[in-house]
Amino acid sequence: MPIIEVKAFPGRFEQEEACAEIVSRFTDVVRELFGEKAANETWVLLDGVSPQHWGFGGTLRT
Repeated sequence: MPIIEVKAFPGRFEQEEACAEIVSRFTDVVRELFGEKAANETWVLLDGVSPQHWGFGGTLRT
């Protein structure tokens, strides 16, 4: 079962219509690459993460 995690700063996933589109598009990519069975078993997790909990290039980005 494919699991796709999408992480962004808080507030990015507040619009339900946009979230539905994100889930749909990622699932479409899985369908194109691996087929319908994999798409039907795909989980897409949208997670808002505080800027205090992001790091990039070895540095915490606050």
